Amino acid sequence: MNSTGNGAAGNLTNELAKERTREAADRTLNASIRTSIVLIGFGFAIAKSYEYVETGYRRSLGRVLDPYHAPLWFGAALIILGLVGTVAAIVQYGWILDKVDYLHMRNAIERRKHWRLCC
Repeated sequence: MNSTGNGAAGNLTNELAKERTREAADRTLNASIRTSIVLIGFGFAIAKSYEYVETGYRRSLGRVLDPYHAPLWFGAALIILGLVGTVAAIVQYGWILDKVDYLHMRNAIERRKHWRLCC
């Protein structure tokens, strides 16, 4: 009998809880990746839009629209933020799976020991 006191029903409950945890981690990773892709896309869109507008402005008036190129920096910051967010989400996902798989492997080892002692 395991620590929950329910025998096989408790073991099934633990396995289902692990599956729910894994599925929640999958959904979180998917949402993080979608958000990161949007940030990267907006970063490129802002940078390219500014480049297009500045090129036209420079051709027509002969001077620079923004000497600090702030929209380019903002676009680059969004791209970097998207990349960092993706890496952070992948690391978090790995930690969660390691924790769930560690518990799963520990239970499997305990079951093997039990079978060796019984049979």
